[in-house]
Amino acid sequence: MLKTKLKFELEIDDEGNAYINDILIDREVFEKVDCIIRDREQLIEDLCMWISESTSDNDKFLMKNDLKMLMDLRDDLVFSSLSTNDYIAQGLDIKEFNDLCEEILSKVEGV
Repeated sequence: MLKTKLKFELEIDDEGNAYINDILIDREVFEKVDCIIRDREQLIEDLCMWISESTSDNDKFLMKNDLKMLMDLRDDLVFSSLSTNDYIAQGLDIKEFNDLCEEILSKVEGV
């Protein structure tokens, strides 16, 4: 069985701009694929806050599962869905990660 290799590198600069392999990705492109690049540690902090503020046991359960999954990852940056609690990271599924990066780059004009 062939091992899938990482083909893409994610980055967020000090102004919050997101890049894949040094190519700036506009917010509109992320909206087309329903995800955005997020800092994993910031997501963990956000989830901790949301869990403490939630009044729904079901929401708390789902957020705690997400929190555990994110805490177990070593990735600095992950893709986070804009509409659900789905996450894509090289540490979760490198093929899915590479495929999403390819899809995003295919929607960037001039690339």
